[in-house]
Amino acid sequence: MWENTTSYTQGEEKSEIRTTSINVDGLKLTVTKYSGYGNHLVMHCHTLGISTKYLDETDMEKAQLKAIEIVKAKAKKILYAIEQI
Repeated sequence: MWENTTSYTQGEEKSEIRTTSINVDGLKLTVTKYSGYGNHLVMHCHTLGISTKYLDETDMEKAQLKAIEIVKAKAKKILYAIEQI
């Protein structure tokens, strides 16, 4: 389940969700609005070595789905590499 992990400044209204994260068995995936990309969202999954990947989405739910697909693709590449050992 995705959680709102937005950092709010003191006194800021907590209505806008800018960052969401999900953690599954130690695999943490984060989707966030990053100031350098305007309203567009980026993702991070440091466990798999993915850092600040631009998602070309402004909708949080669509960005989350896209981020999951990116993580799945990366995990498949890792599993394939392990199988070659």
